[in-house]
Amino acid sequence: MKKHISGRLIRLFSILLVTMTVIIGLLFSVIFTRQTEDLHVEEMTHRGQVIQETLTDYFSTDTRTQRGASGNHSGMMGYGAYLNFINQIAGDSVWVVDKEQNTLLKGHHNSTDTDIPIPSTAEKLVAEVYQTKQSVVEKEGSLLQLNAVTSALPIIIDNEVVGVIVMYSEVAAIHQNQANGYLILLVSLLIALAISILVSVRLAKGFTAPIKEMESYTNALIAEKYPAPLAIHTEDELNELADRLSILRDRLEKAEKARISKEQNEKEFLSQISHELRTPVMVMKSSLEALTDGLVDSPEEQKNYHEQLLKEAGYLERLVNDLLELSRLQAVGFSLVKEEVDPLIIIEDAVRSYRLKLAEKQQEFIFDNWLTAPVYIEGDQGRLTQLIKNLLENAHKYSEKNAKIELLLESAEDQLHIQLSNPSSYPVSLDKAELFQAFHRGDRSAIEEGTGLGLAICQQIVQRHSGTIVLENTDDKHVIVDIYLPIKK
Repeated sequence: MKKHISGRLIRLFSILLVTMTVIIGLLFSVIFTRQTEDLHVEEMTHRGQVIQETLTDYFSTDTRTQRGASGNHSGMMGYGAYLNFINQIAGDSVWVVDKEQNTLLKGHHNSTDTDIPIPSTAEKLVAEVYQTKQSVVEKEGSLLQLNAVTSALPIIIDNEVVGVIVMYSEVAAIHQNQANGYLILLVSLLIALAISILVSVRLAKGFTAPIKEMESYTNALIAEKYPAPLAIHTEDELNELADRLSILRDRLEKAEKARISKEQNEKEFLSQISHELRTPVMVMKSSLEALTDGLVDSPEEQKNYHEQLLKEAGYLERLVNDLLELSRLQAVGFSLVKEEVDPLIIIEDAVRSYRLKLAEKQQEFIFDNWLTAPVYIEGDQGRLTQLIKNLLENAHKYSEKNAKIELLLESAEDQLHIQLSNPSSYPVSLDKAELFQAFHRGDRSAIEEGTGLGLAICQQIVQRHSGTIVLENTDDKHVIVDIYLPIKK
C-alpha cells in the first residue's frame, strides 16, 4: 500500500500535538493544584495571625483587670461570635485551647454544629507550640493532593503562652474548584487540539504540493517528455531541488537529441561506408571477371586493367587506413603519446612530403613565420604532422594550377595560431559543421579522389590536443582553415 508523505506529516503532527497537550495538562494540573493549595494555606495563616493579634489583646492582663466577671463572659462570647463570623466566611474551624487541650473559645463555619471535636493532630501541635512558642502548620494528604490543613498559633502574654489558636480546614471545596478549572482546561485543550490538527492538515498539504508537482515532473522525464522548466517559489531546499530538476531536464533533452543525431549519423556513416566500399569492389570484381574469362586479349588492355585494379586497391587501402585512424581517435580509451614538440619541425616535415605534388600543378607555397621567439606545444608529433599533411592534401587537391597556398604561423597570447589558406574555384556550400563529418567532400567530390575522412581526422587530432579548428570561405573565393593549439609554458 502506497503511503503518502502528507499522511505521515499529519500523523506526526497529531501525535506531537496530543503529546504536548497531555504534558501541558499534567504540568498545569500539578502547578495549579500546588498554587491553589499554597494560596489557601497562606490565606489561612493570615486569618490566624489576625485572630492571634485580636485574642492576644483579649487575654492581656490589663484588659482582664478592667473587666468584671460578667464583662469577661460577655467578651468571650463576643470573641466567639467574631470567630463564628470569620469562619462562616472562610469555611474553617477554630478553637482556642490551653495546654491541657481545654477549649477556651471555639468557632465553626457551621454554627449549628457546636460539638465538632478538635482534630487528633492538634494535641501534638499544641504541645509543640507551648514548647517552641512558634506557629506550626501540618498538611494532610497524598503527594499530588492536599486533604486538610491544621494550623496552631500561640497567644503570648508577657512572653508566656496562655493559649493556642487551633485552625482546621478541609480543602474539599478547593478540589471542587480545581475540578471545574480542569474541566475548562480540558475543553480548551481539546478545541486547541482540533484547530491545530486542521491547521497541520492544511500545512502538510501545502508542504507536499511542490513534492507532488516534482513527482509529476519526474514521471514526465521518465516517459521521455520534456515539459517547461519547473517553477516552484518556496525559497528553500525544495526550490533548489526544482532548479536541479530543470537543469536535469535540459541535459536529458540535449542528450536525447544527441542520441538521435548520433544514431542518424551512424546510419548515414554505415550507408556511406557501404557505398564507398561497394564502388571499388565492383570495379575490381568486373575487371577480374573480364581477365579471368579471357575477354581482354591484347597486352595493352590487360595492362590497363591491371593498373585500374592497382588503383582501386590503393583506394581501398587508404579508405581502410583512414577509417582505422578515425576510429582510434574517436575511441575513449585511446591516448596520444605527447611530448614537447617544435611546431616548425612539424610544418617542415609535412611540407617536405608535398613539394613534388605542389610542383606538379605549378602551385606556389608561401610560409609566413611570425614567431618572434621559439614556442613549443605539448602533443603527439606524428599526429600533428598528419594534421598538416591532410590540410595540405586538401589545399593541393581543390586548388587550381598556379595557385598560391599560404601557411601562417604566429602566437596569439597563450595559443599557437596556424592558418592555411588557398584559392578555391567552388563555394563551400555545405554547413561548416558538416565539412568535418566523415565522407563529406564538398561540391567537387564527384571529380576529385579522396575518402572524405581527412577533415574528420583533422578535427579529432585538434580536439585531442585541446585545440580548435575552424574553416571559413571568404568572399574572394579563398578557403581559410584556422587552428589554435595551447602553447606549453
